[in-house]
Amino acid sequence: MIEINQHLQLEFKNLIINNILDKLNNNNDSAVVDGVNVGKTLELINNYCPLSIINVDSIIKEIYLLYVFSHLLRMSSSDLNYTDADFLEKIYYPNLIYVLAYFLTKASKFFQSSIRKIYNESKEKLEKTLLFYITFYNSEYIVIKNDVINIFLNNMLFDINPLELNANYKEYYNSVFQYIFYLYLDRQSSGLIDENFELSSNQDEITLSSRYNIYKNGIRRTQIQLMCNESATLKKIYSNFNKVKNDIISNELQKLYTIIIDKNSLIDNKMLVLKFNMEDENLLTISKQFPLIYKLLRSIKIKTNDNRYNNYDKSLIKETLRNSIYLKLHKYINEDHAALLAEAMSLRIEQSITEGSFLDPYTLTTLEVRGSMFLKQLSLFINMVLDHIDTVDNIGPLLMETSLN
Repeated sequence: MIEINQHLQLEFKNLIINNILDKLNNNNDSAVVDGVNVGKTLELINNYCPLSIINVDSIIKEIYLLYVFSHLLRMSSSDLNYTDADFLEKIYYPNLIYVLAYFLTKASKFFQSSIRKIYNESKEKLEKTLLFYITFYNSEYIVIKNDVINIFLNNMLFDINPLELNANYKEYYNSVFQYIFYLYLDRQSSGLIDENFELSSNQDEITLSSRYNIYKNGIRRTQIQLMCNESATLKKIYSNFNKVKNDIISNELQKLYTIIIDKNSLIDNKMLVLKFNMEDENLLTISKQFPLIYKLLRSIKIKTNDNRYNNYDKSLIKETLRNSIYLKLHKYINEDHAALLAEAMSLRIEQSITEGSFLDPYTLTTLEVRGSMFLKQLSLFINMVLDHIDTVDNIGPLLMETSLN
């Protein structure tokens, strides 16, 4: 852990932590700090930087600013009253992605190009392993790239002070990304790495600098291996899809449906259930059929004060969804009740989309969720989910399954 000036720590708490606390609410969305506060904080960090930063490469300077920002954020984690896992997922990672995307763009482009280069160089050598990964997890290549940057930012960014790397920083970070990439594939493919390509057994031989040998340490290596055992990106996709299901069938809609059923004199105690499990679906197929929706599912939802959508945008999303949902529900309940449920469902989905922003953790850009193509894909995606409405004997006409775990 680096030594950080106490005045800088106090300013960081005032500008960053207090701002995040103001945004956190009960819906468990990620919260990122206001852009103006980030700008002020990075300027403060720069002012407290050692004199050696003056003449360094602009990329390494930005990595250093990110390095100090990450340390300050971790040092303040106790103020947020989160578990370690929730802190990483909801506060630490989203804020680093946000800072990279909008303020440290040179560092961002360097990280992306390094990962892309390693992936492209390994495609032919690791063809069988990559195919195994895609087939086994019903996934796609971008998930691997997302997970590599996730592991780096969450677990390895703060290992080495970038200013100590000097001119060797590109080689160092390329080695680190290569280390993560190979170790991740080895763990994810259960050790079924191509026999003609030495991989995990030789990772300890990558010694571009003595500093890189930190990953020879058994404890440190084990920590990274644990992160490589599961895909944070796939976990995020399933979690976001679960939120979509909850938007379609919330507690309020359950009560509304119960009232409708009771008025129709049908059997009591029925629930709306969604017989659709994202983990059973082929993510690669979904990514091809609904690429814009798939990007949303793998993105980071953040709470901001920016009003990105006007009333027309919101009305268009809601109207498109309402008409689509109504046509599905009208098959099972009468016209008035179908319209009532469609109105409630479309409103919740529209609000979940327009209240905040979506950050793509790989491209480090904000997703634009508007336009005719997006609306078409959103409507088709919701229709696909609602296609899993079923009838069950002796219970009632509309049944969906509630859980996704």
